[in-house]
Amino acid sequence: MAAKNLDYQPVERSGHSTVIVGDYLYMWGGKQTDLPEVHNDENKKAMTSVMEMCYLPTGKWEQRPTNGNPPLGVEGYSSVAIGKFIYYFGGYCGHDDCFHNSLYSFNVDTFNWRELSPSSPDHHGPKMKAYSAMVAVQLNGEDYLAVIGGRGSSSSNRYYSEIHYYELSSGKWVSPRVTRWRLHSIHSFTLTSVTSNMAILFGGRTAYGYNSNLFVISFAKTSVDILEAPNPGGSVQWPEGRYAHCSVLVSCDAGPHLLVIGGVLKNFRNAYDTWLLDINNRNWMKLFADLPFSVTWREYYSLSSWNVTRTTSWMIMFGGETTYNSTAVIELTFASRMHWSSRYIYLDWYEEELAERKREWQIQLDEEVYQIDKDRQYEQLFQDEYDEEIFQQTKELKVILKKENEAQFTQQLQKVTYLLEQLYIAKASLEEQNLQLQNQIKEEQRLMASTLKKQKEREDAHEEQDEIIKSLENKLDEEKKEEKKLRQGLQEKIESLQQQLHQQVKDHKDASVQFDYLIPQSDSLDSSVIIAGQKLFILQGDRSHSLQWEKYGFRLECPQGAASKDTEVAVSALAGGNFKVPKGTVLVSAVYAISVSKGLLKPLVIELQHCVDLRKTSQTGCLKFVRAPLKSPYQFSIVEGGCFRVGKRYGSIKRDQFCCMGIVAEMSNGDTPSDSESEEGYETPPEGSNDDTHNVSVNGAGETSTSQLSLMNSAGLVNDGSNQEVQVESNSGTLNEASIASIKLSEGEVKQRTSNNKGVAQNDVLYTGMMYHEEKKVNQWMTTFSVVRDLKVLQQYLQNTHSNAEQDGPFVIFKYNQPDGILQLCLQDTPSLESGWTVHPDQSPIQIPQYVVDKFIDNPMCSSIHISVYAKPGIAKDPLHCPIELIGIDPSKIIYINRTPPLSHTNSTSSSSSTASISQTRRETEEGTFRSDIAHRVMTECTGMIKERLDLNTLIDKLLEKRMINERERNKALDERCGLTANQRMDELLSLVKASIREDGEDFGLFLEIIKQENTRRADRLAQTLLDNYNSIDAHEPTRFSTWHSDYLDSYLGVTWTHPRRTWLMMADSGGLDRVLDGDDKEVFRGFLMKNHLGEMISILEASDPTLFYSLSIDCSKLANCMIGLWEKLYKSPLDTLPILNQVLKKTLKLLASTKEGTDIILKDNVEVRVHNLPSFEEYTRDRVPLASDVGKFLSFNGTVVRTSSVKLLEKSKCYKCEKCGEVFSVETEFEQCYTIPKPSSYKDNPLEGRNVIIASFCPQVFGLYIVKLSICLALVGGVQYVDESGTRVRGDCHLLLVGDPVSLPYTY
Repeated sequence: MAAKNLDYQPVERSGHSTVIVGDYLYMWGGKQTDLPEVHNDENKKAMTSVMEMCYLPTGKWEQRPTNGNPPLGVEGYSSVAIGKFIYYFGGYCGHDDCFHNSLYSFNVDTFNWRELSPSSPDHHGPKMKAYSAMVAVQLNGEDYLAVIGGRGSSSSNRYYSEIHYYELSSGKWVSPRVTRWRLHSIHSFTLTSVTSNMAILFGGRTAYGYNSNLFVISFAKTSVDILEAPNPGGSVQWPEGRYAHCSVLVSCDAGPHLLVIGGVLKNFRNAYDTWLLDINNRNWMKLFADLPFSVTWREYYSLSSWNVTRTTSWMIMFGGETTYNSTAVIELTFASRMHWSSRYIYLDWYEEELAERKREWQIQLDEEVYQIDKDRQYEQLFQDEYDEEIFQQTKELKVILKKENEAQFTQQLQKVTYLLEQLYIAKASLEEQNLQLQNQIKEEQRLMASTLKKQKEREDAHEEQDEIIKSLENKLDEEKKEEKKLRQGLQEKIESLQQQLHQQVKDHKDASVQFDYLIPQSDSLDSSVIIAGQKLFILQGDRSHSLQWEKYGFRLECPQGAASKDTEVAVSALAGGNFKVPKGTVLVSAVYAISVSKGLLKPLVIELQHCVDLRKTSQTGCLKFVRAPLKSPYQFSIVEGGCFRVGKRYGSIKRDQFCCMGIVAEMSNGDTPSDSESEEGYETPPEGSNDDTHNVSVNGAGETSTSQLSLMNSAGLVNDGSNQEVQVESNSGTLNEASIASIKLSEGEVKQRTSNNKGVAQNDVLYTGMMYHEEKKVNQWMTTFSVVRDLKVLQQYLQNTHSNAEQDGPFVIFKYNQPDGILQLCLQDTPSLESGWTVHPDQSPIQIPQYVVDKFIDNPMCSSIHISVYAKPGIAKDPLHCPIELIGIDPSKIIYINRTPPLSHTNSTSSSSSTASISQTRRETEEGTFRSDIAHRVMTECTGMIKERLDLNTLIDKLLEKRMINERERNKALDERCGLTANQRMDELLSLVKASIREDGEDFGLFLEIIKQENTRRADRLAQTLLDNYNSIDAHEPTRFSTWHSDYLDSYLGVTWTHPRRTWLMMADSGGLDRVLDGDDKEVFRGFLMKNHLGEMISILEASDPTLFYSLSIDCSKLANCMIGLWEKLYKSPLDTLPILNQVLKKTLKLLASTKEGTDIILKDNVEVRVHNLPSFEEYTRDRVPLASDVGKFLSFNGTVVRTSSVKLLEKSKCYKCEKCGEVFSVETEFEQCYTIPKPSSYKDNPLEGRNVIIASFCPQVFGLYIVKLSICLALVGGVQYVDESGTRVRGDCHLLLVGDPVSLPYTY
């Protein structure tokens, strides 16, 4: 048999060890012939800075260099693997008596050495020694290294019995306590791990001789339990005492077994035997295998076990101090508990043997599966026959019993009838007697209870009085102590905050700002000003900000790029002072002193809270923003601009200059008399004026003069006449808290003041607006109002893209009031909206800026407002006539949406009425409920705070009482013996609570009730914090569905109900959402791109190189908030959804490119949508390796990048050409072979080797049988040619004789 060439074999060595990690066997160090016997030099470091690796699937060795400094103990060290790290301890240096106790780790991914514990005789860990043993143990979820025994230098105690732990998490050595049995000083033994906290010790050399006893070692957190199993002697099979041997763990169906091979026996004799220990039964068995001396005659070698199949394991050994020190492979096969077979595997046929074992194992598995299926069929057949027999017998018994029961039933019925008559007579008599007895007993009990109650009341009165007095005294003392501590803590906190504030003001005092006002602080204001609170905001210019100060009604919106990095915004809320407002106005908000530390690049959006109840759009004109310089007297002047919306208590304005800001309400004539006669005829000066003649609206501590505001009923006013009332509620620090004022303004007066207060020169450019309708579905229209500069462009656009559009009303020709003005569309109330019609805009705010119309002159889609109009079948019977007021233009106009309801049918009317009824019921019952997603987010963010302030045992009982957990989960959380700490059990309990809240938001309310039942101030603060966080997120969370989709789904799927500030959906079935969104996904996503990524798309079009690849990054959190249906599709099937989004993006870019002509616009073909910032929910994020169920979904995976490499091209195929025949053939790569392409071999100079390759490829399913395959091949291609009688050349007959069975059975025991 010809031997195969092995590419590489490691250098001969001894006193080393091998470790298997993955598919590789790692070998390092050892006593080598050429290794210098010095402590350390460059030659020794070069020889030890390599790692020998054997790839187990092929049996090929390779050598790879390592990084860093390797250990100095190269001989007799101990090694063990945990994950991707191999740990090396101690060892002999190779010269004199130089031993080490250092601990190193080796990373198999990076090939880096790392010193965990240096070698030193002074530290508290193990002694400096070699030939000890080390195993990896896991205790309470933490990894440890256990080191036992060893041999040191001759100058110290030569043999050791010490045991040490090394805790990987803390990097410290620990000396555990030894119980039951203490080991003798021992070295050169084997310590084999059986479980994560148990190991088997066998053999070794002690000061008393060679050890033949067996020790079972159990590891605990602080102790080590050692159980000795001594050699019983006699006829019991038991190996001799030995050392310098090797042992490995072999796993099979019969349980774990320990394999021991070789070593040194008494009188320095070599052991040629092989032993196998049944660990569970502790029975030894000697394997009488004809293994060569090259396997059994070894000492100080390495041995590792590799499970090839469930019943077959291969033992790979290398090195040793004997003559036989090369690589050897042994196969150990399990047949039954007492029947094992072993054989030697030749390295020349390593891969063929491995393939043969796996094929045999697969055949065996197939046979077992077939037999199991066959047994199941027989069982089912027998079961069917048995069931049929039982059924027939039961049927016959029923017939017999029925006949017998009918005769007995007739006789028994007569007896029962007679007995019932007698029973009713006796029952009536007993009831009468029982009633009399009960009356007597009740009377006696009443008298006795009355007497006892009076006596007990007298006794309890004295006891309760004493206890109440005592408890009140104790409570008073505790409250005094608590009050004293709070006062001290509050005073210290106030002093600390004042110091920080003064320091910040001092640091920024010399900052260059773009306005002439100082940072507002207490020493910059006069004595008349009352400061309610101060706050400092920090802005980062690289992203947008949304900052809130809800306590004092202040909000700040900072767009991206509006401020430079670390820009500070200081805000002081002023509750009162010498404030002067323009004549005819009253202050309806707090005054805010605002300043910034650096110059602004863009205006900021300021939102201030006012106390006016705006019920109609016409009332918004009475509110104005005012400003005043930061000096006394504080003279306010009206600021143009600002936005006030119906039903909102916040007004917003864009500002790039700040000082004192506030909101005033204009009074009707005679409502607000001036404070002195000298102020009559006063007019509000423009912004920037220094006119001091202002009316003082608030004096002292913020009390409102009764001459300025007329009191009204706190329930509010309702006036249906021509005059409209604006309800004003008092705000803390601005108006009297006990008063509520109303300001009466006629509708005409509001419009007149709105028109007079514009004060900005109008633009001379004329614009044209037009409203048109498109019917989307039954009872559903899309109403669009478009503004263009050229009417022909709009008409051409409608003809090309909206040919079925229907114009509504005449054209609107107007001018914008001011440069870069904004056209505001205000929907007006109308009775038709209450009779089955629904009108909702598809975006908010409903505005068309002038710069958008000017920029996209040829694209009316960019300057359009879409409004959804829906008529409920059977309810909307009258025509719709909905007014829309156009504000911000000259002249102001009112346009109308006119629609006629379609014909309705009886069925649709009934369905719509039912839907409306259910919808109304939901609105009434769901008011004040909690959203499950927001509540889950609050619980996740506040988990640490909850764990600090709540007791585990008390919380478990309350959760069980509220039925948020069951009894089994309660017992698991209270079980202290489960191996988990109290903190970990608290985490699991809160995970159950969060899962329950995730399913139903009402459980969040129950959890708040549980916290409040603690009845402590700390628990109350925790509950209030959770509720405040929920309200903060709830107030700024955008709606999940657009109102158009909500009303459409109302009729298509199921019902809708109204939650505070939200519209929610209850679908009739889970597939309904996909049916609705399929038709409008592309249009809705196009609108999302135009609204949020218009600038980025223009930048892509203006890029100069069309050959590059461009991407548009989409924020998934924002996409999920705006279009939850589209996000669900993208999350579940990204491979199908992303190409559609790419097409929409390309069409949108093409549409934008068509609206702007010029050489700077180039349409790009290589542009795609990319996504980032997935929503922070559990179903979208993973903190460990994803599972198979996550394939095909978008996930956010957290991890640490440990290694990166350069980008490489993946070669998938190669073409080769035969030099002899010229044929060209292709070789494809395979994933299992790591995409490697083997080069075709040429055997021109070595034809016999080519013959061997042909024979190996002949019938590869049959392993071995080289001679038989060679004979068959020769018979197939051979034969003597001859000419038959007809003159035809034919091939001679093939003859082949095979003698004997080519298969040799293995030895069995």
